[in-house]
Amino acid sequence: MNTELEQILARAKRQQRQNSSRVQRLISLLDLTPPLDEQALRDAVQEELRDQHHMLVSALSCVQHSEPALLLLQQHADDIPAQALQDMLPMLPTDCHEAVGEGVRRYERFRERVGWLLQPDTFEQVQGLDPVRDATRIYHYISYEFRAEQKLFAVLFETRPLVLPANAMFFHSTGEFIHRAFQRINDTVMFFSNMLEWGLESKRGREAIARINAIHGRYAAPNDAFRFILGGLMFVPVLWNRKLSWRCFTEVERLGWFNAFLQMGRAMNIRGISDDYDTEFAWWQEMSSCAGGTTDATQRAFVEIVIQVLATYQSDLRIPILSAIIAGMDDWQREAMDLPPAPEPVVAEVRQVLKVIGQASAALPRTPWIRSLQPYLLYNKIDDIGVTQRSAFLPAKHTDTRPAPERLALNGGFPEGLLPLVDAGEVPPTELPEVGLEEVARHNQAHDAWIVIDGVVYDVTRFLYEHPGGARTLLPWLGRDASEAFARVEHSRGAEILMANFRIARVPGAAGTAPPSRGPRIRRSKRAGDGKAYTDADFYALADAMQAWIHEFEQHRGDKEPNTGFPIKLPMDPRP
Repeated sequence: MNTELEQILARAKRQQRQNSSRVQRLISLLDLTPPLDEQALRDAVQEELRDQHHMLVSALSCVQHSEPALLLLQQHADDIPAQALQDMLPMLPTDCHEAVGEGVRRYERFRERVGWLLQPDTFEQVQGLDPVRDATRIYHYISYEFRAEQKLFAVLFETRPLVLPANAMFFHSTGEFIHRAFQRINDTVMFFSNMLEWGLESKRGREAIARINAIHGRYAAPNDAFRFILGGLMFVPVLWNRKLSWRCFTEVERLGWFNAFLQMGRAMNIRGISDDYDTEFAWWQEMSSCAGGTTDATQRAFVEIVIQVLATYQSDLRIPILSAIIAGMDDWQREAMDLPPAPEPVVAEVRQVLKVIGQASAALPRTPWIRSLQPYLLYNKIDDIGVTQRSAFLPAKHTDTRPAPERLALNGGFPEGLLPLVDAGEVPPTELPEVGLEEVARHNQAHDAWIVIDGVVYDVTRFLYEHPGGARTLLPWLGRDASEAFARVEHSRGAEILMANFRIARVPGAAGTAPPSRGPRIRRSKRAGDGKAYTDADFYALADAMQAWIHEFEQHRGDKEPNTGFPIKLPMDPRP
């Protein structure tokens, strides 16, 4: 008995040491107390001050008799003392006080912003802020207060859009998010961190808005998809905190977080966003309930993204991170992806670990934490964020025979600068080359797949295995006119808009070059995992499978697909 007891105690001590080591490494990986990159901060502040100075000089240059004020500004080219700004106004004609005064106020707002970026607010300070006026300040506080959860939030709100089959299809077809998931998540974090930390009116904020709009503007994309993705940023952290975090958001925090992303969404030209939290949340939930059930592409996209995220952690931390991701899902997301729930002991353990980390980090002295300058991000220059060309996986016009780099640089011959589209009728017309049906008929294989719908030829080679109905839906129609079959099936407005990205030609006599606008036909459908009986063994089987997939992914991490620069297909990819 004594020998058995000693063995049990020895195992317990080893497990305690392993758990302690895991928690310590997890804290390090979550960047709770990273050092401030002081030079990066100085560079960022000076860049903004120079921009402020330039805007004031530009405003004054248009004003007669402003030489004394301009001379004063030239004496303070690197910084502008607040008193000097006030002293400048009496030197100017009264009719330009408002324009210049706005420049003065903008400068004062920036000085205040740098203050709370460098010294994060306390809980008591935040509760007295205005959720609309101080939205970005509240965003920064929450990012700091819940920084242990931020990387987990990112995985969930980046994968939440996959519950809409059209989103899952498009993410998979471009290859960008699926094959370079970790980089794309970093891109998203960098974009909204620059917009919200430095402010939408700042130089960094304006450049981030312009760049993300340019990236999205290369594709015909549905407004509702953008709005739904924005809803993930707004609401997923709130839902997570209710389930797992060490404390829930207060009313001020919840509304401030919402309004920060509302302002960002408006800057991204997303239409229809409500100013009211409850109204927007109800729309977001309704979109989830009408998503149409899971598809192979939905689950595949989620697994492939998570594989790449987990591969960035050490092997013994991967299952705890996976457990936290699945435990933090709301039922809509988990069931749409047909994933088993985390067993209750796993949920309790995740909750306890986050509680310990959260309470400990909240008790630490407040130190500077500027997310857009964090060392774990891949870069901190706006021009380095995201991609500079249309996806190499999406087709170009049929007769475009230029080399891929040149063709992609010109967006495959398709329009750029597109705004989020409400209806397929808003897809701008594009001149397409004519292709006869006999030519279409030659492209009837899975590796070279064309179809015709309403006189427009679509290259569905990359889309074939991402189709929400499965490849079997399209295979009988390869090389043929599928207009009647397409018309018999209900398609969402989003799906009809996304079709425009696969146009390559038109058949002779066809007038239209854009997907036909058939109006909204979204139908409510049961989610794949809705009401499905799972056991704890299902969760552990998924964990084992993920470990094997990560190992396979790591074996081929450096391999590239020909002519694209993308990593090779991932373990879940069904393409031959």
